[in-house]
Amino acid sequence: IVSESKDMVNFETASKSASAPSLENVACPATLPDDTRIVLLTVVQAFHGSTALASVLMSSPMIATYCSGKTWQCEGFAQVRNLACPLKTPCLRDKRQLLPKDKNTEKRRDFNLMDLMSFKWNLTRPVLHDKLFPREPGYTELWEHSLARREVSPQMQKAGVRKVTPAYIIMWTPLCVLNVQKRSRTALSGPIVRKFLQMEVWNLQQMKRQHEALRKSSTPVLVVSYADLLFREQYTLDRMNEFLPCAGGSMNADFVPQMGVDVFPENKWKVRGTVHDFSVGLDPTTCCGYDVKESKCSNRTYFELIPELKNELNELDAYFRRYS
Repeated sequence: IVSESKDMVNFETASKSASAPSLENVACPATLPDDTRIVLLTVVQAFHGSTALASVLMSSPMIATYCSGKTWQCEGFAQVRNLACPLKTPCLRDKRQLLPKDKNTEKRRDFNLMDLMSFKWNLTRPVLHDKLFPREPGYTELWEHSLARREVSPQMQKAGVRKVTPAYIIMWTPLCVLNVQKRSRTALSGPIVRKFLQMEVWNLQQMKRQHEALRKSSTPVLVVSYADLLFREQYTLDRMNEFLPCAGGSMNADFVPQMGVDVFPENKWKVRGTVHDFSVGLDPTTCCGYDVKESKCSNRTYFELIPELKNELNELDAYFRRYS
């Protein structure tokens, strides 16, 4: 593991003056009843650190991933993408379906994702993880309908599980921090920059709506910033461990998945090394124009490129900073 540089220590220390927002609710107690599981759904746009966050979650031996399903980046979505369009406008985008095609909305509504996921989740673990994406509302809708049924799958019943409770982690990315991702850097420096930024605003709007709905329903939800995961590592880990006591308090950014145990070749796992290794080589000011102490972008160039959405973007930025 790469040792921390003096600058990295300074980034973390400088940020400690900002107090963490108090948790409105936690996802679980330190010890869950034997017959209860937490379905933990992370909401992160693809190529915005979703796999980095999954790597941190994977570091806890109490959290089960979907990696043994041998799908792209351990995502359940990859297994059911042919069903993952909004129920009001059913569509079938993937010819390589793994489940029967059915355009009948009611039959799709009856589909329970937990029936499929339970075959690959390690059901002995108290927390069961899957990923959601702002730009894939159909998959989010499938999960919402599956959870609303309050039914455990036959596999869960065999494992002695009688109750499933949802919890969410929403991770957003400050606009300037998009530069850490190669795919985003390319878009931000090319001819589609305005369209790309408009989609980023849409992502944040979608996540805000989801966050508001979860709070209204008193569903446990934690908001974290990708910038904080990179530049305020311990702060973010402390908040995640506090939110998920039943994960054992052991989540960390130094975890390296073991091939054939934690991940499989079919997952095409993107993370090389650890999240800590990646972040320690980044200077937030140089890479991104990001002010760690203030937890916001000091470089507002991208905000200026979409003047018609500038006010909306500032409001969204302030909203997520408040909960991060």
